[in-house]
Amino acid sequence: MRGQDIYERMEALGHSAGNTKLAMVEIFLRQELKRIQNEIEV
Repeated sequence: MRGQDIYERMEALGHSAGNTKLAMVEIFLRQELKRIQNEIEV
């Protein structure tokens, strides 16, 4: 995922949630979850 895509998704989540910081945290946690899942599979 490109940085611009992340920013746009963050903006969309921020508006829908009414809280951009919450959206940033959500995206960070999702990325960490994917990274952990990848480590477990390997």
